[in-house]
Amino acid sequence: MADPIEVQLVAVLNPLVASQVFPLIAEDGTTGSYLTYQNIVNSPENTLSDGISINNTRMQIDCWADDYATVKALEKAVADALTAAAFTNIPRSSRDGYEPLTKKFRVILDYSLWWN
Repeated sequence: MADPIEVQLVAVLNPLVASQVFPLIAEDGTTGSYLTYQNIVNSPENTLSDGISINNTRMQIDCWADDYATVKALEKAVADALTAAAFTNIPRSSRDGYEPLTKKFRVILDYSLWWN
């Protein structure tokens, strides 16, 4: 079962890529632009009096596209969508890449997501 933050994240990202948002890896046969995500670490913020008051999840979001211009546009669309999201998020880093086996351009985004 997905964490509540994963459900919220996918809901925010789905409109950007016609619901082609996948945990970890894309489904076989996926074409065009798509997104993958993975939970890097979940760190609950604990207090002695209240237990877990808020969670911080580091999430990696990978943008995939057939060309560099499209993947960079998708990176911006993800950033804009997360800025407008109902949950607090902080961009931590991004890096570009290319995967020769899939012939896809890639941008790897690292976000810190805060949620209850």
